[in-house]
Amino acid sequence: MQLGLAVAVPIAGPIVVDPVAPVPTAMFFPRSRDLAYCSQQYCRTGLQSDKEAYLSACSAAHESILKSRADHIKSELDEVAGDVRATWRTAQRLLHRVVYDDAQCAQIVLTFCQFFVDKVRRIRDNISAALQSSVPRTFTVCQHLGPQLSSFEPVTAEELRKLLPGMPSKSSPLDILPCSLL
Repeated sequence: MQLGLAVAVPIAGPIVVDPVAPVPTAMFFPRSRDLAYCSQQYCRTGLQSDKEAYLSACSAAHESILKSRADHIKSELDEVAGDVRATWRTAQRLLHRVVYDDAQCAQIVLTFCQFFVDKVRRIRDNISAALQSSVPRTFTVCQHLGPQLSSFEPVTAEELRKLLPGMPSKSSPLDILPCSLL
């Protein structure tokens, strides 16, 4: 069974958990690669034929997502077929989103930020431990003259709006949260 939870980071407004959005199926990924290829090709050449291929790939990817969502909803309802109460609960869950209040959003944001602070700290500690356990090398020591990074400054919604669309959809094995969820 596919899980249908996708959490969005609040740029403006509340955090919404969408129980209808399933994890993309295997049929979507080839279309995703086609879309990426066509997008890069169109950006390189600017030709009308490449633009048409890109738009066609966009349409195919969109159709795949819609089909995946429809299949997910159908499978959820098929699982509870015959039980009126379970069907009603499932329909309610599929049709209605959960909206968090400001206090819950603030807590989720703090948890999210703490995740990255801890991640940077772990990376720093791992590098430090690896350097201490490795064979000493003869490097010239360069003293850092700038301020020490000990905390992160709050990020504005406008900075997030500029940053997120430009992020590559790559992830590290250390990431718990894939970039595609952002």
